[in-house]
Amino acid sequence: MTIQEAIDKCQNVQADQEVSFEISYEGKSYELSATMFGTEHLTRPEPLLAVHANFMNGMNVKKVTKQYITLYTFDMMSQRTTYKMALDKIRVIKETTRS
Repeated sequence: MTIQEAIDKCQNVQADQEVSFEISYEGKSYELSATMFGTEHLTRPEPLLAVHANFMNGMNVKKVTKQYITLYTFDMMSQRTTYKMALDKIRVIKETTRS
């Protein structure tokens, strides 16, 4: 599976579902996940995509372009941190969606 196929599957997740993939980037392992919840109060619901290095350490996906996944997070002092992952350097290892 390519990273673009994984992203497409994440962006098309349905209400009350979650999809996730184990990915590799620059020699490190991460989890790309998408969740859709709380859709009954939203006029245009969108899935929440995130990349996690471990259970506690993750970043939200701001946008996906043809070249990058742009990530962001806020620390305890409300300081925003952003990072870009180059799509051509991401390898999908396997889908890890739990039923």
